[in-house]
Amino acid sequence: MRGRAMTGGAALDAASEAAVQWLVELRGNPGDADTERALQRWLQADPQHAAAWQRLQRALGQTFDGMQALPPQDAQRSARVDTLLQQLDRRGRRRRQALGGLLSLAGAGLAGAWAGRQLGLLPDMVADLHTATRQRRHWALADGSSVLLDARSSADVQAHDGTTRIVLREGQLIATRPGHAGLLQVRDRHGQIDSDAAGGSLLLRQDRDRSLVVALHHSLRVLAGPHRHALAAGEGAWLDATGIHPADAAQSALAADWRIGVLSVLDTPLSELIQRLRSYHPGLIRISAGAGRLRVSGRYPLDDTAAVLRTLAQTLPIDVQVLSGGWLVRIEQRRD
Repeated sequence: MRGRAMTGGAALDAASEAAVQWLVELRGNPGDADTERALQRWLQADPQHAAAWQRLQRALGQTFDGMQALPPQDAQRSARVDTLLQQLDRRGRRRRQALGGLLSLAGAGLAGAWAGRQLGLLPDMVADLHTATRQRRHWALADGSSVLLDARSSADVQAHDGTTRIVLREGQLIATRPGHAGLLQVRDRHGQIDSDAAGGSLLLRQDRDRSLVVALHHSLRVLAGPHRHALAAGEGAWLDATGIHPADAAQSALAADWRIGVLSVLDTPLSELIQRLRSYHPGLIRISAGAGRLRVSGRYPLDDTAAVLRTLAQTLPIDVQVLSGGWLVRIEQRRD
C-alpha cells in the first residue's frame, strides 16, 4: 500500500476493545442504571471480559467496582489503549472544551473516547438492539418479525396493539414481517415506513442528512413530514427534510448486499464507499476532499477492510497511509 507506515504492536483483542467501549458508555451516561446493569451482564458473561476490564483499569491508573489492577506484563497493551484514546482526542478537542466537566482519561483520553462515540467508533449500548464494529446481527422479535442490523447500528423496538415499531437510531437495518403479524412500522429521524404485506421486507439506512429506504419484498408506504409515497417491490427512495425522492434503480438493487458481507458500489464517490467501510474498520479513516470525489465501482469484502484499502490504493490515484497498527488510516489524492 503506497505511503504505508506501521507503528505499534499487535492490535487489541476483541474483549479489550469492548472494555474500552464499555468504559466510554459508562462515563458518557453517569449514574444510568440500564448502562450499569448491561455492563455487569457483560462482565459476568465471560471471564475474559472481566480480565479485559481489569487490564483497562490499570491502563487508566484507576480502579472501578473494587476490581484488582492489571499485572505489570500488560503494560504494553495498556499503552495501546492510551495511544488510541489520545488519537481520538485530537479529533474531538473542540467538543471536549464545550463539555467542560467531562472527566479526563489518560490526560484527555476519556473526552477523546467520548468523541469516538460521536464519530461512530463505539456502539450505542443502551439501545434495545445494537452492533459493534464489524458485527452484523439478526434478531427474531416476539411477533415473528425479524431485524438484521449492520455494523455500528442500533435500534429500539416496541410492540403494542398488533403493531411492531422499530426506531433506527443509527446505521442501517433490514426488517422482515411474517405473514401472520400485524403492522410493521420502521422509522428514523427522516421518515417512517409502514409494511402490512405478508412477508414484506425493507431496508432502511440513516445517513447524516437523509435516509435510504428500499422495498426488498412487497410494497411499502413511506412518509416524510407531510409527504407520502408508495414504493413497489425493488424500488427505493431517499427521505430528507424536503420530502421523498426516487433513488437510482441500481443503487437500490445493490443497497442490501451488506447482509452477505459485500459492499457493492456503481460509479459512486469514494467518500461514500469509505463512509460505508468505516463501520467495519476498528479505528478512524480520514479521506481528503480531493480523494473523496474520485468515482469507484466494484464489490468489496466488508469483513476485510485491509484488503479493500489495498485494492483501492492499487486501482485509484490515491496514497493510503496506515498508522498506529491500523487505528488511523489517511487517504489522499496522489499528486504525481
